[in-house]
Amino acid sequence: MTQTHKPYEHSLDVMKAILVIGMVVDHALMLLADGPTRALTDGFKKTIDLVSFSAFLFCFGGATWLAYFSKTPPARRILASALRPFIAYFISAFFYTLFVERAYGSEDLLSILLLRELSPFSEFLLAFSLILLLGFLLYRPIKHLLENTRLFWAVAGLLLLTSLIPNAWVQWPVVSLFIGSPKEVTASFPVLQYFPLYLMGAYFIRHEVRPNVWIGLAGITAYFVARSFGFSASRFPPDFIFLVASMFFTLAWYAAARALTRWPLARTWLGSIGVNSLFYLLASNILIFAFRGAMPKLGGAMNLKTAIEVALGILAAVYFFTRLVRQPPPAGPSQSA
Repeated sequence: MTQTHKPYEHSLDVMKAILVIGMVVDHALMLLADGPTRALTDGFKKTIDLVSFSAFLFCFGGATWLAYFSKTPPARRILASALRPFIAYFISAFFYTLFVERAYGSEDLLSILLLRELSPFSEFLLAFSLILLLGFLLYRPIKHLLENTRLFWAVAGLLLLTSLIPNAWVQWPVVSLFIGSPKEVTASFPVLQYFPLYLMGAYFIRHEVRPNVWIGLAGITAYFVARSFGFSASRFPPDFIFLVASMFFTLAWYAAARALTRWPLARTWLGSIGVNSLFYLLASNILIFAFRGAMPKLGGAMNLKTAIEVALGILAAVYFFTRLVRQPPPAGPSQSA
């Protein structure tokens, strides 16, 4: 079936901007803040953990539909979109090894290049790349899936159930990128378990589904109530409860982004961050790693106020960097993942 090309979806850019800001603050707190500050902000960290990666995949799914799947024939530029976070991972991993781990040997560099281990605070970029690539490879089945609502939810449910597959035997980081592994091996975002979030994004945009904020908030409330009774969910590797909870958080974030899009200032300023989300994530990582490496000379770990000020300063610096770049005007509006 031939699809009509839908207009630019500003809410996806606004949503990515909110996620970028949350991730930058979270990374700054984790790498720069002192122990009491990290303990104080544990609830914030757990919220970011639940929503950040999953919601980004939702955005990528929606943007992929608009940019590639809604056109006939599909634009193969998605390969370039998948390659960008792949390269960004190696850049981020290199700076983490250099500034945070202070490892300068050729063996350390080789370990990064051969994916012998996944670099902390960067591994999500590799997962972004693989999921975008998988979306390209499964282009035709995904288009068929999106046109059949019952089949779509059945497949999404089956993919979520793959989180029940035992993965204690996995000892290789590359394998963990697809099915997960014990946290002792590596922290990864397995493609198989998270793929339903990518598909959801494409489905919501394809069928113009409006998110129900109350459903999202109800799911979030139920999750935190369960936690107050001692219930826990695993992020590494992600278990079924964690993935379902992240879907409710994603729905709430998407509803908030759609509401913010009605404000021209938010749509313009946040949109400029969202459309450059990969650059923000990479550049902020490099700057945070540099601060971490310089912490002994800066007086040690930071308190809450200082860590947040540094995070906001980094966001402002990256925003300034983006204003230095000039591109020729595009032929027309085009959504990008």
